[in-house]
Amino acid sequence: MSNPTDIPRDELEALMVFLANETLEGQEREAVEAAVAADPQLTVELEALRSIRAEMQAEPAQSTSSEFALARLMRDIGREGAQQALAVQHKSNIWKIAAVIAMGLFAVQSAYVVMAPDEIIDLAGGSGIDAGGPTLIVAFSEDAPEGDIRRLLLQLDLTIIGGPSALGLYTLAASDDASRATALTQLNANSDLVDSAEMGE
Repeated sequence: MSNPTDIPRDELEALMVFLANETLEGQEREAVEAAVAADPQLTVELEALRSIRAEMQAEPAQSTSSEFALARLMRDIGREGAQQALAVQHKSNIWKIAAVIAMGLFAVQSAYVVMAPDEIIDLAGGSGIDAGGPTLIVAFSEDAPEGDIRRLLLQLDLTIIGGPSALGLYTLAASDDASRATALTQLNANSDLVDSAEMGE
């Protein structure tokens, strides 16, 4: 199906995460909504993303653990309706679902980021980052807008793979050591969004 916008397909699918999460605004939102309206496949994907996010957020915060949330995520993905909605691009959409949940919970300062052990939250919509590769440990400013953090992570091609911890620290994955070093410099330069950033493992 043709894309009525000039947004590349992979970037469009990444932005759908934030449309489902109701954190996409302005011209980006208008462009993504136009693309979704023109593509039945994207429409089905967006409905599935919103449905799963709504179910996850409906769970009382005090009873949510990473294991329980992951079990619900896998259950929802396994449902017949979800299987039909996600059949065409299953691998791609797994990270989108995880990202919707993770960013949604991040926006309300939940205690967990949800992911399967062999999947990562690839906010840049790329080919994927090794979750066992180079990492950064980051604390974001309490008053940093979620949208600004999202754009910074997309710009630096970083992936949230853990957190926040009890101290509010997030673990971010980079594609390689060189990318991590560059990202570290840029994170520390964005002091309005980042309180601290240091090398992980």
